[in-house]
Amino acid sequence: MGIIFLTGFYPPPENANGVRIHYFVRELRKRGYNVTVIRLYPRILSRPIERGSYGETIINLKLKRYTGLIDRIRDLASVVLSQHIDGILENIKSQRPSLVIASVPPIEATYLGYRVSINLGIPLAIDVRDLIEFHRGDGFIRAIYRTYSMKKIHRIYREADLVVTTTEAQKAVLQSITDRGDIVTIHNGVDIELYTRIYDVATQHRNIGETYEIVFLGDLSWRYHMLEEIVEGFSLAYRRFNVGRLRLKIIGDGALRKKLEVIIKRLRLQDNISLKGYLDRETLVRELIISDLAITGRPMSRDLWNITSMRSTIYEYIGAGLPILAFGPKHSYIEKFIEHYSLGIYIASNDPIDICEGIQSMIHRLDEFNRDKIRSIAKIYDRNRLSRIFADTIESLLSK
Repeated sequence: MGIIFLTGFYPPPENANGVRIHYFVRELRKRGYNVTVIRLYPRILSRPIERGSYGETIINLKLKRYTGLIDRIRDLASVVLSQHIDGILENIKSQRPSLVIASVPPIEATYLGYRVSINLGIPLAIDVRDLIEFHRGDGFIRAIYRTYSMKKIHRIYREADLVVTTTEAQKAVLQSITDRGDIVTIHNGVDIELYTRIYDVATQHRNIGETYEIVFLGDLSWRYHMLEEIVEGFSLAYRRFNVGRLRLKIIGDGALRKKLEVIIKRLRLQDNISLKGYLDRETLVRELIISDLAITGRPMSRDLWNITSMRSTIYEYIGAGLPILAFGPKHSYIEKFIEHYSLGIYIASNDPIDICEGIQSMIHRLDEFNRDKIRSIAKIYDRNRLSRIFADTIESLLSK
């Protein structure tokens, strides 16, 4: 039985958006499904069609990102996207798919998934990772685009055969919009088996008490991770508190890297802030485990995209047993998560001075956070278990 998975990103390289789908595909392949992943925005130069690590077929579509208002609206009206439908159908029709799954964002996955579903007469499942349609970007063009797109997106959500979200807050919003009571929440998570295998050996290399190592993990393509504020806050902390014992390492890569390099050089912190780039999976896990604490941030905007979302790297942090310094808007899902499990400190600010003081407070309170307890909480969000729940949900849909 064939399944089509439409997604923006998919490993390699590994990032937060793609890794969720990677685990879902692995579980579906274990159960004997023929899975075709249609990667809309491949990050690396790839062949048009290739074989994935679990035997799945990967089709690299390479959609063009449009920035002008007219092009974006034409996109939504399926004038631009329609040129891709014939190509998709040509590539997948021999597999006789029984289901199409659209992972959102990007929004384009929603429209393409809907069109494929209609054309082939097969069910549509939508995996909503973020309420991207509520993102309040700057500028007149984005405001018009958002107004135009939201109604169409939510109509598709109402008509889809299955809708999955990643947080309870997202589920509540979509329930009120779509008036459907069958929305399923399947969180993002962390590979507990992998972290358990590496943890004991990795912790032998921690320099306990010699330096305090702060880690950030994320995609350096997105401004909303607030990395400039993190670096500025770290700079203040470095100069204010016990200068020689503070380090920051940033794991990930993307367009913002060059700008960060300039900022780090301006602050003369090349010896204290390291840009690690993309790391293979096991090296990434080790780097997290040997750190002392983790940091993450979000913009102060209170739009529904921001306050209902959960940074998937937080699950990686707790898998490594790391206490967390987080900042962003008040009453966000992330704030509630940090407070509910007593994982660290949440600051309702993105002012570098407040971030600096948060770093100081976390360092002084590190002994209050039991890393084994944090790791035990991570087991609730085991990716392997969550992937089985996702596959069970898909099989239930297919059996109807």
